[in-house]
Amino acid sequence: MLVMLIEEVLPRDYYTKDVEGLQVEMAVLQALVNTKLPKLSAHLASIQCDLTPVFVQWFLCIFSNSLPITATLRVWDSLMLEGSKILFRVGLAALRLNEKAILQTDSPYDVYTILGNLLPADDPEAILSLINTAFDKVWLGGLSSSTLKQLRLQHQKELQTEHRLRPSIVTAPELQRLSVDSAREAFSTTNLNKPSRRGHHSVAFLVHQNRIQDALIIEDYDPSLNKSC
Repeated sequence: MLVMLIEEVLPRDYYTKDVEGLQVEMAVLQALVNTKLPKLSAHLASIQCDLTPVFVQWFLCIFSNSLPITATLRVWDSLMLEGSKILFRVGLAALRLNEKAILQTDSPYDVYTILGNLLPADDPEAILSLINTAFDKVWLGGLSSSTLKQLRLQHQKELQTEHRLRPSIVTAPELQRLSVDSAREAFSTTNLNKPSRRGHHSVAFLVHQNRIQDALIIEDYDPSLNKSC
């Protein structure tokens, strides 16, 4: 089932190194929030709340860590039957059902708290309300696979253009392709001796036109905390 989801149902590049497919989905979902839930979108912008972390969690884990198991299985059934547009429908429905509460917030933290636990596990009516809202033909009737395909192509082009214009993050093995002088220049402007509570650093290099422009020290990095689901 997992293989079928990744290879047949979900768009390509969801779980690749650069997660380009997932980035496109996040951009499409944000665009849909702007059009389908304009009041909510305006409020989130006013409190400088970026929902990308929430969206990534929803889509990357296919709502398995955001919904009760009974609701998750309903979503997965629909996903296998109708394709990835179900993820957008459920995401938008979750936002609409929580819109009133979110509009009362004045900080991103409060928004994340509300969206961190979408439904109570023992409330069948809440689960039914989510599913009915996701399939509401009046509100989301125009959200078809063809519409999503057009939006994906649009945002994929924008994302690729953005990637070409901005510096890229290069990992340590890739530094072998860069000049030694450039590496020395980057290290000379970066203090690697700055104390760290955990005693170690992770270094990311900003590279443009094959030359290191800067070195970023990411302090207190703990690989064991890098968990999505």
